[in-house]
Amino acid sequence: MSITFSERYKLYQPVVLTADFLVTFPVFDDDDLRVDVDGVDEPLFSVTATYSDGVSNDAVITLASSVTGVDVEIYGARAARRENNYLANSPNLSANLQRDMDAITGVQQEQARDFGRAFKLSSGVDAVASLAVSAINRAGRVFGFSADGLGLVIGATFDEIANAEANATAAAQSAADAAAAEASLLKNEGAWLTATDYGIGDIVQESGTSYHCEIAHTSGVFNTDLAAVRWTVFAAKGNAGAGTGDMLAANNLSDLFDIVAARTTLGLGSAAVKNFIDNDDLSVGPTAIPLRRNVAAAIAAAVAGGVPNHIVFDGTDGTIKANSGFVSGVVRNSAGDYTLTFSARANANYTVLLSCSGFAAGGTGNRGIMQVKADATSIILKTTTQLTITAVNTTGGAIDPFEVYVQIIGDAA
Repeated sequence: MSITFSERYKLYQPVVLTADFLVTFPVFDDDDLRVDVDGVDEPLFSVTATYSDGVSNDAVITLASSVTGVDVEIYGARAARRENNYLANSPNLSANLQRDMDAITGVQQEQARDFGRAFKLSSGVDAVASLAVSAINRAGRVFGFSADGLGLVIGATFDEIANAEANATAAAQSAADAAAAEASLLKNEGAWLTATDYGIGDIVQESGTSYHCEIAHTSGVFNTDLAAVRWTVFAAKGNAGAGTGDMLAANNLSDLFDIVAARTTLGLGSAAVKNFIDNDDLSVGPTAIPLRRNVAAAIAAAVAGGVPNHIVFDGTDGTIKANSGFVSGVVRNSAGDYTLTFSARANANYTVLLSCSGFAAGGTGNRGIMQVKADATSIILKTTTQLTITAVNTTGGAIDPFEVYVQIIGDAA
């Protein structure tokens, strides 16, 4: 038989589930075929073929699983070999020679196919020299043509390519973000004009209303551009008031038609006509208003003797947690026994408020009791600069509360 020209290759792109694919070129052995599915070698297939004189023209490959929507590529892949011995005067000599010549032609067609798909270098160019580096230096790299297109060179690593792609993506995103940020900036362009280039973020005024440009464009007729949503209202024109005439800043409200009526409308009342005075004792009657600093000073003087001084401290060690500033120290004398030292009072007739929360030690009963301490002679330990207090449980045993709260009210120095 004769072997017509062929690349010994067939591509299928099934659109329905398919497992059987016809081999469209002569096959000399079931092992002479290779199948790729979407560019990946597929070893799981079988071959059905009828051979006549060592050649099959009806071979069919059957995949283990049906496929669709993929590229199925069938390659002739015969390994060059000789399968017959030519004995003198053999009755099959002619048939054997014919069959082997057909097989050799098939191998040559496959080699021509693969050669046509291979890299080709100019005559005299040493392709090996440019790649003759150690395996370590070649690992993970691409190779490509040299600048003159005649040879091959070692290229970038896979990581370098990935980093370059990531940097390019980041740069593109940064550029997009910058463009969006620039577009979001408001730019007052004044009165709207026709035949003018406007960009996103431009603000124009038309008939008393301010508009924001939504789409970059060259202006034509305003109402037409507005209907095309190239402009949206940014600040609508206000409704006209019931009065007439303009008020000027230079007149400083002196151009009000009725000053008394305006004060009443604004809810200022008679306070709007009072004079400020500098009087610390606030003894002036309702015909004047004191300065703010004098009011503050008067309030401070009036309530100084009645503002409570407070402190919060840890009952286990006397550590101060909060202090209005009057206590200089807390000493834990023993369990549930504390002495507070503070700035001098006018006398010892001040009020003491005590409370506590939680028991660190000695906690029996259901609550703690705080009290001002008295000594063995029933003398209350309460002076103008010191105060001793105790904490006990309901059975009278000393306790260390987690927190102790003290307020001293009245008789400030």
